[in-house]
Amino acid sequence: MIHELNQILFELLRSQHLLLATELRSRSTTPPDEKSAEVAMPQFMTHRLILDQLKKLKGLIQNPGIDEFIQEYTNTLSKMYGTPMSGNEGGSSIIQTRTAEVRGRRVEILERLSGLMTSLMQFVANETEGAAMLGYWSFADTLFEALGKYGWFIRRLPPILESNEEPPAWRARAESGQFDRCPEENFEGPIDFESALGIYRPDMKDIVIYRRGVLWASDTLHVPEAAVFSVVAIHELAHWAIHCLGPSQTYEWDTESFNSVDEDTHEMLAQLMTNWVAVFRQGAFRNAFERLNQRQSLRYKRFRDYTAGPETVLPVLDSLRSRGSFDLGVLAANGIATVLQSKPR
Repeated sequence: MIHELNQILFELLRSQHLLLATELRSRSTTPPDEKSAEVAMPQFMTHRLILDQLKKLKGLIQNPGIDEFIQEYTNTLSKMYGTPMSGNEGGSSIIQTRTAEVRGRRVEILERLSGLMTSLMQFVANETEGAAMLGYWSFADTLFEALGKYGWFIRRLPPILESNEEPPAWRARAESGQFDRCPEENFEGPIDFESALGIYRPDMKDIVIYRRGVLWASDTLHVPEAAVFSVVAIHELAHWAIHCLGPSQTYEWDTESFNSVDEDTHEMLAQLMTNWVAVFRQGAFRNAFERLNQRQSLRYKRFRDYTAGPETVLPVLDSLRSRGSFDLGVLAANGIATVLQSKPR
């Protein structure tokens, strides 16, 4: 069931971001009358896909509360794109409903749809066994919405695998022969992502989350397991997004160039993106992010020296990736500088 829910939630997430992509295209300089049919077709198809996925979701979640989410989401969607017809009614009512009044409210409606999708995903996680594995979806939606506003649209997601093996930091202790039975006992080292919690593997383009590390961090820091899992998942998804997403200049960054970037640069960027989500969402996610960061190495804390948001970072990344590798110095020279570097002399 978890696998099927993951598939449904991904299709919903991808479809919503496709709506955003086609909406942005509809705001081009082409007169509305000349492009209405072109825009309406993908919106109509995406609208139908969302409704189909919501129907599947309703069949899996046996809780009357989900009906309220689905009904409100469907009603809001219809306000923007019309109600898709079926059977012998033929066609779509989308083009007819794209009045000046509706076009003027599209941004407001898109924001409402995003909020409803986030609530829906969190509701599904709360009502399902294995909530930690599903809870990160609502935070992934926040990350991908920030990326999507600047053309970084998702086309697929990487496999997210859970491992019950010892994280590398504990494995090293076990191999020392001093901690045969419980290598995490009295562990006072840094709780770094790649050594204790999870890792993005660029050659495989997948994510591995160390279940034992997540549980241990949850108990040690006294924060919910689902919040730790979500922070780890978003951090590693940020690495993946930098590698595999992007607009026109670098649709996907080649793996060799990605691997040639130094770890300090990689971790600053991934943490910066994770912090975007933490600041926007607050709550348990931000608390877990902050508590983890207190116990992490310096390279995971460097993002605090930067204040750049998506509107600054993403265009620079798009440009620099097309040239190959880069480092923190190159980022600073291209507009992504620390607060201290940005101050006039």
